[in-house]
Amino acid sequence: MSYIQKRGSIWYYYTGSRPQVVRTLKTTSKKVALRLKDDLDYTMITGSFGLKKKISMKISKLLQEFYESVAELKSATWKKRMFQFNNAINPFMGKDSIASLTPKRINKYIQYRLDLGRATKTVHDEVAYLKRVFEYGKNEGYITVNPVAKETVVMPDKAPEKPRDSISHSVMQSIFEKASELGFHDDVIYWKLLYYTGLRAGDGGTLTKDKIHNGGIRQKKTGFNVALFMHPEIEQYGDAIYNIAPTKKVRRQSRITLQRIAKEVSYNEYICLHSLRHSFTTRCQTELGMSVEDNKIFTGHSTSNTVVNYSHPKFDAIKDRLSQLA
Repeated sequence: MSYIQKRGSIWYYYTGSRPQVVRTLKTTSKKVALRLKDDLDYTMITGSFGLKKKISMKISKLLQEFYESVAELKSATWKKRMFQFNNAINPFMGKDSIASLTPKRINKYIQYRLDLGRATKTVHDEVAYLKRVFEYGKNEGYITVNPVAKETVVMPDKAPEKPRDSISHSVMQSIFEKASELGFHDDVIYWKLLYYTGLRAGDGGTLTKDKIHNGGIRQKKTGFNVALFMHPEIEQYGDAIYNIAPTKKVRRQSRITLQRIAKEVSYNEYICLHSLRHSFTTRCQTELGMSVEDNKIFTGHSTSNTVVNYSHPKFDAIKDRLSQLA
């Protein structure tokens, strides 16, 4: 029968028929000492029954097992995020055993990621994911306490996202004109493609003819189909619209250019490439009076998957209304 006993100000763990000090728990808190006792009891009991393998399971193995157990229930976007989380966590602690992870180690990981220049929101999401993984391990009986859930883990602040408001048509026209004057012709084509189709930055930048089927394309982020209408403002550029921003580096530079040009035309609100998608959605609703369901056909939001795949909307009528946009 194991038990804990305080010697001086520190708690110790004892086990065996004759009192034998196994280890110092290095804490002055009885509450913490009891939790550590539970972990040590579990380690020794499972080791006695030949289950030591679970206790010595590597964190990388637990991450992989969790991923495989939930992957089928998640969207393509979530699968990609989990894969990214695993790739971030594994180099730092993948070789550690799940029983050895402590809040101190987790806090070191948090600081390590922040020192690499990762955004606080990114690190926050990584640790939140790790917490879910270890909760899974706890539910499976691999551990008795989730170390990531302890109060001593200093979670980084989840910084609020910058607002991505709709940009008025007059402002966008000013941006297009100014950018053309300065010679940013490819950027103007790219921005107009996003502004008049509502495509996400990645889908618009990597658009090619072979990706267009039956008047629509499949979104990379969600895997859902979206209708694609080529507005006259886009058609005038011919094949120049295809693969206009094929890499993240090119799209990042285009965003920086967009923000610089916006300031030059005295638009001081936050703007990014995704703002053009917001603008498209807003204009369809406010200027054309397009219904939410019709709008979703072009934006491809996940809640509209059924509408896109199983209904037969009147695309021709909707396209006629889109052509009315200035």
